[in-house]
Amino acid sequence: MSDPFAISNDAADASRKEWRFLVRCLAMQLGPDNDVAASMPDAADLSWDTILQLAEANRVVPLLSAAVLGNRAKGVGPEAAADLKNRLRHVARRGMFFAMELRNVLASLRQAGIRCIPLKGPVLTVGSYQKLGLRDFDDLDLLVAPAEVTRAVVVLEKLGYGGWDIPEQRVACHLSSESEHNLVREDGAVTLDLHWAVGRKYFTIPLDFEELWRRTTRTKLIGADVPDLSAEDAVLFLCYHGGKHLFGRLSWVCDVAATIAAHPNLDWDALLTRATQMGARRLLLLGLRLAHDLLESNLPIRLRQLIDSESALEPLVATVLRNMLGQANSTSRLKQQIEASLFHLRVRERTSDKFRYLVWAAEPNARDWRDSRLPRSLSFLLVFSRSIRLLRKNVA
Repeated sequence: MSDPFAISNDAADASRKEWRFLVRCLAMQLGPDNDVAASMPDAADLSWDTILQLAEANRVVPLLSAAVLGNRAKGVGPEAAADLKNRLRHVARRGMFFAMELRNVLASLRQAGIRCIPLKGPVLTVGSYQKLGLRDFDDLDLLVAPAEVTRAVVVLEKLGYGGWDIPEQRVACHLSSESEHNLVREDGAVTLDLHWAVGRKYFTIPLDFEELWRRTTRTKLIGADVPDLSAEDAVLFLCYHGGKHLFGRLSWVCDVAATIAAHPNLDWDALLTRATQMGARRLLLLGLRLAHDLLESNLPIRLRQLIDSESALEPLVATVLRNMLGQANSTSRLKQQIEASLFHLRVRERTSDKFRYLVWAAEPNARDWRDSRLPRSLSFLLVFSRSIRLLRKNVA
């Protein structure tokens, strides 16, 4: 595997040492406790402002704080350490708030007979990071069976969540074309994304709810046993989620690494077989490679050999690292969108998935249907109006 820090551009060179320090701190925090002193990262002679900016942009301030406060790094001044301590407390308090809200929402859905699997958020934090406060998040994500979406919306509306603005005659179309819907609690304090599939049709993996539910485990969340993805399903989902967003944040690689570390008995054969059957093999290998190269995740030798043999990962890794270091932010929105589309095509190994991406990416979504003034007989023209809207958005 190549050097994950070998990025040749002025912006990267200017912050290379700070980036190495940050990544090493995260690896120390997520890895085993052995031989900490021998390889402890040192912030002496580094720009602390740059380190903090990188940590903020990649949403890993809590892990950096835990590493510094846990004596896994040296050379950090007392003022910086005090600031990190306050930040860690703030994230922990917010995490507890979201955990309590999630527990209440799950209880209400369970009482209504609705099965629900939490994604990311508090359950991932507790199950993989082992402690609330070590992962920064600002919303809740729930996955339900497609047939139970409307019932789930009714329950959530009784809890004060609004935003389901889909006309009854459009619900079936919405469930077919979309994979999630954003809801907001009436006081604005909580955003909840209600999922019924893993990604829109143009970029998805066929993780069937019934199969996921059958394999769920239980995780203890502030005193309550709640459903959780199996370790194998969690790794696959997190690699998909990171790939969908071009792994633009180091935190998404941390999610993969933390889940691997928390489940030393992962069934790698079953995971690889499942990913291959779903056309998500390259997505999986990309996430695992980033976790290994950047955060020193422990992978079986045969899996590392398989990753090394996958030459298609090289340009994908280069794109990921540019995004993490913020280089992509200096380009136009249109160029970023083009790069994202090319990434999405390259990260899929099956021609059928590439074709599906090209066919379905322009499919009208709920916003297009809501804002359309076209008569029903001309609704097919929404494909063109959506393309024009996206072009205007990205050129602006």
